[in-house]
Amino acid sequence: MVALTPLQSWWSRPLEDWAQRSATPSDAPAGVLVVDADDRSIEELKGNGAWPYSRDTHALLIDGLRRHGARAVVLQLLLAERRDTVDGRPVSGPATDGRRLDDRRLAAAIGAGGAPVVLAAAGIEAMAPSPAIDAETAAQRWRELLLPAGSVQPDNPAALRLGVVTTPLDEDGVLRHVPLWHAAGSQRLPGISLAALIAAGGRVDSRWPVDAQGRVQPLLGPPGRVPRLSYRDAWMLATAGPDALPRGHELAEAVRGRVVFVGSSALLAGRTMTVAGQADATEIAAQTYTALRDGQLVRPAPVALQAALLLLALLPALAAATTRLGMRVLLAGSVLVVLALLAAAAAVMHAAATSLPLAAPLAAVAAALVALLVQQRREQSECERRLALEREVAARSSAAKSAFLATVSHEIRTPLNAVLGVADLMAGTVMSAEQRRHVEVFRHAGQTLAALIDDLLDLGKVEAGRLELAAEPFVLRASIASVDGLLRPRAEHKGLRFVVELADDLPDGVIGDRRRIEQALTNLVGNAIKFTPRGEIALRVSRTAAGRIAFVVSDTGIGITPDQQRLVFEPFVQADERISRDYGGTGLGLAITRAMARQMGGEVSLSSQPGLGSTFTLELPLAAQDIPDAAPAGPPPRAPAEAGPPQLQQVLLAEDNELNVYIVSAMLEGHVGRLEVANDGREALERLRTQHYDLVFMDVQMPVLDGLSATRELRRREAEQGLPRTPVVALTANAYDEDVRDSREAGCDAHLAKPVSRAALLEALQRWGTQRPG
Repeated sequence: MVALTPLQSWWSRPLEDWAQRSATPSDAPAGVLVVDADDRSIEELKGNGAWPYSRDTHALLIDGLRRHGARAVVLQLLLAERRDTVDGRPVSGPATDGRRLDDRRLAAAIGAGGAPVVLAAAGIEAMAPSPAIDAETAAQRWRELLLPAGSVQPDNPAALRLGVVTTPLDEDGVLRHVPLWHAAGSQRLPGISLAALIAAGGRVDSRWPVDAQGRVQPLLGPPGRVPRLSYRDAWMLATAGPDALPRGHELAEAVRGRVVFVGSSALLAGRTMTVAGQADATEIAAQTYTALRDGQLVRPAPVALQAALLLLALLPALAAATTRLGMRVLLAGSVLVVLALLAAAAAVMHAAATSLPLAAPLAAVAAALVALLVQQRREQSECERRLALEREVAARSSAAKSAFLATVSHEIRTPLNAVLGVADLMAGTVMSAEQRRHVEVFRHAGQTLAALIDDLLDLGKVEAGRLELAAEPFVLRASIASVDGLLRPRAEHKGLRFVVELADDLPDGVIGDRRRIEQALTNLVGNAIKFTPRGEIALRVSRTAAGRIAFVVSDTGIGITPDQQRLVFEPFVQADERISRDYGGTGLGLAITRAMARQMGGEVSLSSQPGLGSTFTLELPLAAQDIPDAAPAGPPPRAPAEAGPPQLQQVLLAEDNELNVYIVSAMLEGHVGRLEVANDGREALERLRTQHYDLVFMDVQMPVLDGLSATRELRRREAEQGLPRTPVVALTANAYDEDVRDSREAGCDAHLAKPVSRAALLEALQRWGTQRPG
């Protein structure tokens, strides 16, 4: 089907044209001569009349060519118009007294014995090709054939030889195919070249590769390949003889034994484009004659060769269907197949002058490529669909895990708040040494569990990509002092020396997330303390050459092997089972620290040798920031109350859990004048509507109306009625950063996450509580 479309010619022609040019013999063909009425000839012979001269001029030329041994003469001149002379002057038009001198002389010359003469006929208005019954009946169809005038035809019909000179071009304006036969109605004439071959004694060869339209494809060489003689020299040779010319005998020898084509190249008349270049019609006819005579015709490729190329073209499709090669490999293979097709076709065409249609093989490669691209697109779409589904499943899984962690955290923090609260209360009572040791044990265990819950929540945020950072200015030395104050007692309790060194060029203030930085330093220093049985822990802070702040934590502990160093930053992974058994821990601290550092644009690195200790370096891009001496705006912390009975304060606790009510009440005992309890948000709002409270501790998750909704309603009521603002502190087991943000956005002044200590409650009471006048 592809061969029936324009693709056949578009894809095959360039290569076929190249092969035809390369396969055409470069030497001049033998046995043929072109007599050309060029511009010089027409100028020098203008005494014979305007071109195409008086017909007796051609008669004299024919006679002279015969005398000098021409094998045949082909007049590539259409002599359809009657031309006569009266009193030596040419006259055109109908004659009144029959044949006159010019036509009579030419007709006599054509009919004379010797070399036969072929006259030119022309086809008028080419018709669409019709299917031929067989190759012998195939012909180029015309509406009409224009024959030479009857006055120039010889009296002997057997001496009249005609050939059609008009040949349709391909759609691109190039002459490639030449019809052997032409027909109009019942008339059927050979082409001019075939007529010349027959006149010279040749015959139609049944082995010629003739297509369905009766055409052959001759191997045409470049213009000027056929030997050429000017009309002027040929006419002088015919009329004056070889002795009268400087090269007369050489010219006579050039005519002997040759088929002579007579035409004109003057004024570029009749020039036609061929695959070898633009040539005049006379030379094209002469080259076509020699191609027919010598069998130099382009032949169709054998069916077996075409099938082999088609199989070669199908290799990419077969590879795609039977293997799992990648798209790049298949594309590269397809390109190689195309190159192999072109190379094979070029070699065959050049060596055997064969026409090898490439449309079907190239279409097969193109179809395979399209199929591959469609398949790749389909697989890519399927892959994208699977990835989207996997992302959705992962997102849902992450959300479910976060929700689960949040729920578990909330449910654990509530009873844990009671455990640590009771431990806190008991620590303030009179106990024996053994009892105090027991209290410290379950207080430490509770704090460890609370830290584990915090780590799990942080890990969940890291894995879900929800770890949020707050970039705010803070005093760097104060932050380091906070870590120092928190961990120095633990190091000294183990008998370790704790060294903190700060470089002189450290900025006073920086911008960053202070809480997360202190958390990372606490993890690093805490690990150093845990894994160092004796010696020293050091925290050194300096500025790097790149302007970053480097926190270097070194120890003289057990160290880490190179193999184990690759694992210590993975969640739930420790150096080995022995370390986990001997020192405990979950292995989350370093994973969370690295994740936080990278989110801040920094990095954590490790250098360690077993038995010699470890050095962890945390580098963070903390921009310097001037910190004003004045305290930031906002309610200042209240000064501790003077000794003596406390001022009467009314505090409202909105809490639905009885254990939490008991713990908070016990912790605030003696520090507030009166503590009232509301069991849900609606009851809290009702109490706030009828009474004034100096401070509200608001649980978040309560029945009927939650704490955040109650706080929003309180703030709306205060704004509408112009009431003074009542401080509200969220007291909840929800500990995510977004929980803190939600509390702030709802109107809470502070957020305390359970388990809450007495110190935290009293600090909130001191900071946010207001005193009533006594």
